[in-house]
Amino acid sequence: MRWAMGAVAAVIVMGCVSGDDTSGKPQGSLGGACFANNTCNAGLSCVLESGVGVCEPPDATVEDAPSDQSTQDAPAEGASDAGSEAEAEAGCSVQPDAACPSGCSSELCCITTETCTTAAQCTDPNAAWSCSRPSDCNGSHCCVALAFSAGCPLVGQLSSTAACNATCGGSQICLVDQDCGNLPGTSCKAISLVGTNVVTGICTN
Repeated sequence: MRWAMGAVAAVIVMGCVSGDDTSGKPQGSLGGACFANNTCNAGLSCVLESGVGVCEPPDATVEDAPSDQSTQDAPAEGASDAGSEAEAEAGCSVQPDAACPSGCSSELCCITTETCTTAAQCTDPNAAWSCSRPSDCNGSHCCVALAFSAGCPLVGQLSSTAACNATCGGSQICLVDQDCGNLPGTSCKAISLVGTNVVTGICTN
């Protein structure tokens, strides 16, 4: 009988000790750990300190809230992400490339297949280019008429063949920024053409 009573007393003592935190302050009391349901004794509030819930006076919650990292990090991360997206949009990493291998000579560049061929062999006659850079035109412009929408890269739909002209009524094709040197205020921006795997460039503001 005495043994049984001693065992019960030991269980009660252990139960009380397990409710206290390591600082020795009772759970739910000032400076002690919060209860499992994140509450404290009357007049105290459960405040997160170094990742642990601690019972503090109610005004401690008001003082601690502004310095709570979880409330400050979210806007900062959002602003950072928005800034990164804006930078990616402004400085598109896609590099303009030639639509066809150089050296098509008298043939045309059929950009739907990215091969040197004749216009008749192209599935879309508007995709038969006679040039893909100013250097193909002996110093004059390599021009193409197309409609395009903003993006990174720009996305365009061809409306005529690319050909050498003294001046461009449409867009000048480019592969590097120097190709736009004869059009002040413009730079070579990558453009992806609908229906092809080609990414070339056009001179635009």
